Amino acid sequence: MVSSMKREIIVKGLIVREPYATMIIQGIKRWEIRNKRTKTRGKIAIITKKRIIGFVELVGIKGPFTVNELIEFYEYHRADPFELKKVSRGKLLYAWELDNPIKLREPIQIKFPRGPVTWVNIRPEMLSNDKDLLHLISILKTS
Repeated sequence: MVSSMKREIIVKGLIVREPYATMIIQGIKRWEIRNKRTKTRGKIAIITKKRIIGFVELVGIKGPFTVNELIEFYEYHRADPFELKKVSRGKLLYAWELDNPIKLREPIQIKFPRGPVTWVNIRPEMLSNDKDLLHLISILKTS
Protein backbone atom coordinates (compact mmCIF):
# COMPACT_ATOMS: atom_id res chain seq x y z
CA MET A 1 0.00 0.00 0.00
CA VAL A 2 2.65 2.49 1.05
CA SER A 3 4.89 1.98 -1.98
CA SER A 4 1.97 2.60 -4.34
CA MET A 5 1.50 6.10 -2.84
CA LYS A 6 5.04 7.40 -3.42
CA ARG A 7 4.16 10.36 -5.69
CA GLU A 8 0.76 11.19 -4.23
CA ILE A 9 0.42 14.41 -2.24
CA ILE A 10 -0.86 13.58 1.24
CA VAL A 11 -1.45 17.13 2.46
CA LYS A 12 -0.16 20.66 1.93
CA GLY A 13 2.13 22.01 4.61
CA LEU A 14 2.50 25.65 5.59
CA ILE A 15 5.98 26.70 6.71
CA VAL A 16 5.78 28.90 9.81
CA ARG A 17 8.62 30.19 12.00
CA GLU A 18 8.67 29.81 15.75
CA PRO A 19 7.19 30.93 18.07
CA TYR A 20 4.26 31.40 15.71
CA ALA A 21 4.00 27.75 14.62
CA THR A 22 3.51 26.59 18.21
CA MET A 23 1.03 29.39 18.90
CA ILE A 24 -1.02 28.25 15.89
CA ILE A 25 -1.12 24.64 17.10
CA GLN A 26 -2.05 25.80 20.61
CA GLY A 27 -4.97 27.80 19.20
CA ILE A 28 -3.52 31.09 20.48
CA LYS A 29 -2.74 32.48 17.01
CA ARG A 30 -5.80 32.23 14.77
CA TRP A 31 -4.60 34.41 11.89
CA GLU A 32 -1.43 33.79 9.91
CA ILE A 33 -0.36 37.06 8.28
CA ARG A 34 0.98 36.87 4.73
CA ASN A 35 1.50 39.41 1.94
CA LYS A 36 -0.44 37.27 -0.56
CA ARG A 37 -3.81 35.57 -0.71
CA THR A 38 -4.15 31.82 -1.10
CA LYS A 39 -6.85 29.71 -2.71
CA THR A 40 -5.98 26.77 -0.44
CA ARG A 41 -8.68 25.77 2.03
CA GLY A 42 -9.13 22.81 4.35
CA LYS A 43 -6.77 20.82 6.53
CA ILE A 44 -3.09 21.77 6.27
CA ALA A 45 0.03 20.71 8.14
CA ILE A 46 2.02 23.26 10.13
CA ILE A 47 5.75 22.86 9.49
CA THR A 48 8.58 24.41 11.45
CA LYS A 49 12.26 23.43 11.35
CA LYS A 50 11.45 20.68 8.81
CA ARG A 51 9.01 19.02 11.21
CA ILE A 52 5.24 18.68 11.06
CA ILE A 53 4.05 19.74 14.52
CA GLY A 54 0.31 19.62 13.89
CA PHE A 55 -2.62 20.49 11.67
CA VAL A 56 -5.18 23.25 11.29
CA GLU A 57 -7.98 24.09 8.92
CA LEU A 58 -7.42 27.07 6.68
CA VAL A 59 -10.99 28.38 6.59
CA GLY A 60 -10.74 31.76 4.87
CA ILE A 61 -8.89 34.97 4.09
CA LYS A 62 -9.49 38.44 5.51
CA GLY A 63 -8.09 41.64 4.10
CA PRO A 64 -6.27 43.32 2.61
CA PHE A 65 -5.06 45.24 5.66
CA THR A 66 -2.46 47.91 6.26
CA VAL A 67 0.04 47.31 9.05
CA ASN A 68 -1.74 49.93 11.17
CA GLU A 69 -5.10 48.21 10.70
CA LEU A 70 -3.63 44.85 11.73
CA ILE A 71 -2.12 46.26 14.92
CA GLU A 72 -5.70 46.52 16.25
CA PHE A 73 -6.15 42.73 15.79
CA TYR A 74 -3.09 41.62 17.75
CA GLU A 75 -5.09 39.04 19.75
CA TYR A 76 -5.73 37.11 16.50
CA HIS A 77 -2.27 37.20 14.87
CA ARG A 78 0.16 37.81 17.81
CA ALA A 79 2.71 39.60 15.61
CA ASP A 80 4.30 42.81 16.83
CA PRO A 81 4.29 45.92 14.59
CA PHE A 82 7.96 45.42 13.62
CA GLU A 83 7.20 41.88 12.41
CA LEU A 84 4.15 43.08 10.47
CA LYS A 85 6.21 45.77 8.72
CA LYS A 86 8.88 43.19 7.85
CA VAL A 87 6.28 40.84 6.31
CA SER A 88 4.49 43.60 4.42
CA ARG A 89 7.53 45.03 2.61
CA GLY A 90 5.31 48.04 1.93
CA LYS A 91 2.42 45.94 0.57
CA LEU A 92 -1.02 45.24 1.97
CA LEU A 93 -1.37 42.14 4.15
CA TYR A 94 -3.85 39.29 4.39
CA ALA A 95 -4.99 37.31 7.41
CA TRP A 96 -5.25 33.59 6.70
CA GLU A 97 -7.95 32.37 9.11
CA LEU A 98 -7.06 29.16 10.95
CA ASP A 99 -9.31 26.91 13.02
CA ASN A 100 -9.45 23.48 14.70
CA PRO A 101 -5.76 23.01 15.63
CA ILE A 102 -4.48 19.49 16.25
CA LYS A 103 -1.12 19.09 17.99
CA LEU A 104 0.94 15.99 17.27
CA ARG A 105 2.30 14.20 20.36
CA GLU A 106 5.59 13.78 18.52
CA PRO A 107 6.60 15.95 15.55
CA ILE A 108 7.12 14.16 12.25
CA GLN A 109 10.42 14.90 10.51
CA ILE A 110 10.11 15.59 6.79
CA LYS A 111 12.70 16.07 4.05
CA PHE A 112 12.21 18.69 1.40
CA PRO A 113 14.61 20.63 -0.79
CA ARG A 114 15.71 24.12 0.11
CA GLY A 115 13.66 26.82 -1.45
CA PRO A 116 10.03 26.61 -0.39
CA VAL A 117 9.11 29.55 1.81
CA THR A 118 5.34 29.18 2.09
CA TRP A 119 3.97 25.79 0.99
CA VAL A 120 5.29 22.25 0.84
CA ASN A 121 3.33 19.52 -0.94
CA ILE A 122 3.93 16.65 1.48
CA ARG A 123 4.48 13.33 -0.28
CA PRO A 124 5.19 9.92 1.26
CA GLU A 125 8.84 9.90 0.18
CA MET A 126 9.46 13.03 2.28
CA LEU A 127 8.80 11.10 5.51
CA SER A 128 11.50 9.12 7.30
CA ASN A 129 9.61 5.82 7.45
CA ASP A 130 6.36 4.01 6.75
CA LYS A 131 5.33 4.28 10.41
CA ASP A 132 5.28 8.10 10.16
CA LEU A 133 3.38 7.88 6.87
CA LEU A 134 0.70 5.61 8.34
CA HIS A 135 0.46 7.83 11.43
CA LEU A 136 0.00 10.90 9.25
CA ILE A 137 -2.67 9.22 7.12
CA SER A 138 -4.57 8.04 10.21
CA ILE A 139 -4.61 11.58 11.64
CA LEU A 140 -5.91 13.01 8.39
CA LYS A 141 -8.66 10.39 8.12
CA THR A 142 -9.90 10.63 11.71
CA SER A 143 -9.90 14.38 12.17
